Amino acid sequence: MELSIRIGRLHLHLELHTHQHDGWDTTHVEDGTVHIHPVGDTVVHTLDEACACGPTSEHVNHTGVLYTHHSLDGRERYE
Repeated sequence: MELSIRIGRLHLHLELHTHQHDGWDTTHVEDGTVHIHPVGDTVVHTLDEACACGPTSEHVNHTGVLYTHHSLDGRERYE
């Protein structure tokens, strides 16, 4: 959102930035692996353990792995 105000020769221009994110998504991979990852983050997340965000992993039901990705835009602080 932008706001411009002109008073005589003085011109004030303000930009308001809000923290809007596209949420989170869950992606199931064919081998039983599940990735929970942010949508619309500042980087594209790869659905593997080598993702730039350094996802945490945990084994579930002895057959799969749950990867929880971390946002790089800091949305966890606002949600």
